[in-house]
Amino acid sequence: MEKMQKKEKSSPYPYYDLEECINFTRLVDSLGGKSVSEQNILDALNIANRLTRSYTSKVSSSKQFGLLEEKDKQFFITPLAKKILYPTSKEDNKKLYYDSFISPALYQKLVDRFAGKSLPEVNILGNILTNDFDILKTVKDKAAETFIKSGEFAGAVVEGVLVTYKDNSCTESEQVGIKNPVTNMEEKIEVASDIKYQELKLAMTEGGFAYLKIPTDIAKTDIERLKMFLDIAVIPRQ
Repeated sequence: MEKMQKKEKSSPYPYYDLEECINFTRLVDSLGGKSVSEQNILDALNIANRLTRSYTSKVSSSKQFGLLEEKDKQFFITPLAKKILYPTSKEDNKKLYYDSFISPALYQKLVDRFAGKSLPEVNILGNILTNDFDILKTVKDKAAETFIKSGEFAGAVVEGVLVTYKDNSCTESEQVGIKNPVTNMEEKIEVASDIKYQELKLAMTEGGFAYLKIPTDIAKTDIERLKMFLDIAVIPRQ
């Protein structure tokens, strides 16, 4: 009698992207108080079989993103998910999205590997997932697409570059010296103590990195001013 061939199993990866998982978590939250039974969720989704892939994949993905916990077929919204669903400011939510994005073990490894670098194309990233992270070749491109889409939603992938987000608060009000590129004179400005920042790291095409530290609530007009500043202050090599 021939032995049954053992089915290959992939390393864990989110099948559904972060935005879809937040929407799923929002549905779960709307169904109850402290916890929600699995049957209530299945009924809300009009799913008869709890092993339906669309359901099990959303549950698994939401758990990996740190949004849901499960015990004895009861589901609980995590503290992180609660803060995302009931935000107190747009700035805080940006950081919360990023925290959720880097929650899957696979994504932590990918962030460590590609921080500050341009991400490869989907098929190349998929091959990396197969060769280096034990993701099955049948799902590698889906896993790669979900990573990129989740990163874009969380603000961690900007124009194809994987940026890191570091939330910093000044411990006290301080004077910072800024050199005006037009007058070549240093000007002092006061930095408030409650400002939060994001730090961006961008790989340069000819080696090295550029670092930016900007307020999380930067206005569009200030982004334009920043572009003008870089055009004036940075002299490219001829």
